[in-house]
Amino acid sequence: EQLGNGEVKDYRVIVEGKPAQLHPIIRDEAYRIGREALVNAFHHSRADKIEVELEYSTKNLRLVVRDDGTGIDDQVLQSGREGHWGLAGMRERAEGIGARLRVWSRQNAGTEVELVIPGHIAFAPKKET
Repeated sequence: EQLGNGEVKDYRVIVEGKPAQLHPIIRDEAYRIGREALVNAFHHSRADKIEVELEYSTKNLRLVVRDDGTGIDDQVLQSGREGHWGLAGMRERAEGIGARLRVWSRQNAGTEVELVIPGHIAFAPKKET
């Protein structure tokens, strides 16, 4: 509701795997990256459909935000937009936590932002009882 702009007709969140507790710093950084991807999708993409996929596996935590909007201009995709830190900030945050961030976009074909965090970094160790 906070992000809604009236243009998006279909918004869904898909969770795969069994949710696991994340290291607090990793949780916060993944949240910030995901939130930025969502804000960009809702406010800039002119999309009809936005989808968030969150996948928990023993190997990694994977977060994907995809839309069917107008896409990101190649120049902006490579070097960002002057005075804006969205993509650059997402990349910097991902690098800072040892994650991989991939942004795919084509004009009039939408955008997909994928964050993959290795499991040994993402997940808090299980407490022994």
